[in-house]
Amino acid sequence: MHQYIIDNELYLNFMGIKSEDIPINENEIDKKNFLKIVEKQFRTLARKHHPDYGGTEEDFKFLIICKSKLCEEDKENNEVSLFFDASKFKSYDKNSLASSIGNQIFELISEWSSDIGVIPVFKPTSSNDEYEWVFNIIDTEEQLSLNVQNLSNELAEISHDMYKDDSLSVLVCLFVPSKKMVKTIFEYDNSTLLTFDDKILIESCNSKDIAEYFENKEKLLNDLIDIKAKNFVSKNNSVIKTKKTNEIKEKDKKILEYIHNFKIFNTEYDENAADFLDKL
Repeated sequence: MHQYIIDNELYLNFMGIKSEDIPINENEIDKKNFLKIVEKQFRTLARKHHPDYGGTEEDFKFLIICKSKLCEEDKENNEVSLFFDASKFKSYDKNSLASSIGNQIFELISEWSSDIGVIPVFKPTSSNDEYEWVFNIIDTEEQLSLNVQNLSNELAEISHDMYKDDSLSVLVCLFVPSKKMVKTIFEYDNSTLLTFDDKILIESCNSKDIAEYFENKEKLLNDLIDIKAKNFVSKNNSVIKTKKTNEIKEKDKKILEYIHNFKIFNTEYDENAADFLDKL
């Protein structure tokens, strides 16, 4: 049995991943396909173990730990971890702001569907659903997804500071999901993040930006034409997310510097260290 399987038996068992299901080529784990298996199992079990779906907080937290352990690899060996956004698994509430905004945009795009070449295929209706509305893009195998996520209190405060009265407490993202992954290496601690390379049409919590994008069908139509022609350039991620990432980097830098300075601090005993008190 592969050493990786032995070392992670507890996490694999909890996620229901059998050793024979793990792809191995020439005694090496096929990382790309293994990550797909972990991601699929995680999405399935998240519904089962999330407290909102009848599970327990302890099991859900351990599920997150399992995914983290199975997808993380030793940094010294250039190993990677998958990004996990727990807010995506919050149960759908038809009375929430996220629901209201998502349904309005879904209905608007549905009205344009024949002109822009999409077919509405999914609209969340119950607590078992995620905050995601889905369209098929005609003449392609791709889908257009609308995801509306509630911002954490911290991000909502940043949003309000930046956009004032135009800020929303939700993040609206219209994107084409991708099966391709992209690796990001953070310079400040050499850590690595592996995320899906989605084609983002708009991602914002600025009500003015969202209104301008959907004021008519032209912007969306042009983006879909570019996507079909493979000329589309993904929009940058939300400004507040980028801002938050940069803040975390700076904070972590300071912490690392503090730890480093602490380590090199001279702690040798000096019996004359308090002599200055006699001169006061």
